[in-house]
Amino acid sequence: MEKLKLKLTNNVWIIPLIYCVIAVLLAILTNFIDNNLKQALVDKYFIIFTTKPELAKNVLTAISGSLLTMTTITFSTIMVVLTTYSSQFSPRILRNFINDRRTVSVLGVFMSGFLYSIISLLLMRNIEVEANVISGTVSVLIACICIVFFGYFIQFVSKSVQIETLLHDLVEDTKELIEDERQLLEQDNVSLSNIHPIEDVKSERVLLKSHETGYIQYINYNGLKNCAKDLGITINVHCSIGDYVYKGTELI
Repeated sequence: MEKLKLKLTNNVWIIPLIYCVIAVLLAILTNFIDNNLKQALVDKYFIIFTTKPELAKNVLTAISGSLLTMTTITFSTIMVVLTTYSSQFSPRILRNFINDRRTVSVLGVFMSGFLYSIISLLLMRNIEVEANVISGTVSVLIACICIVFFGYFIQFVSKSVQIETLLHDLVEDTKELIEDERQLLEQDNVSLSNIHPIEDVKSERVLLKSHETGYIQYINYNGLKNCAKDLGITINVHCSIGDYVYKGTELI
């Protein structure tokens, strides 16, 4: 479960995909309302929120083009930030910015807004000319949300490239790792060999080696602790998070 959670966290497309699915469902819902909205009900309650199909199509067309441009600008900004991180700081901290929930959320909002506008345009083909629709009004609300997110994203990027913010994030991550290892060292069944090795292990040793070359991204210390308690064994960890290991390197 922890491994699956790590993979989902490291995949940039997960959150934008969720936003896009919501956008598709919203487009279908608004089209259903447009096709089943009674004129008497509109005149009484929703007259402010409805437009004619022709105006709605014009609004959707304009917003879809604008959101596509904003999405392109966002991608370009992300590439500039990644280049800055890689050249001025360290390539190893790129993942922190790429996988940041705020970054992928902004991308998800822009992509979902564009997708909603396109799908709504396609679904409005069979709506009568004299009908009243709410798709245009919903698209305007989505555009307003996108503008707010765009402003927030610009502010977030301007802070992310500052060395003070970067150092603060690194310090917080380091504190979490130190706390995890401190709790681990308090256990009798699990230890880190490069800090506090367990000696005089008389039973047979079973080695776990790396199946591929790369950086250690995650160590499930709690899982190792529980496994050691359940099996009555001693686990000696020979690596730490962030270590670069080659295929065949002894890990445990």
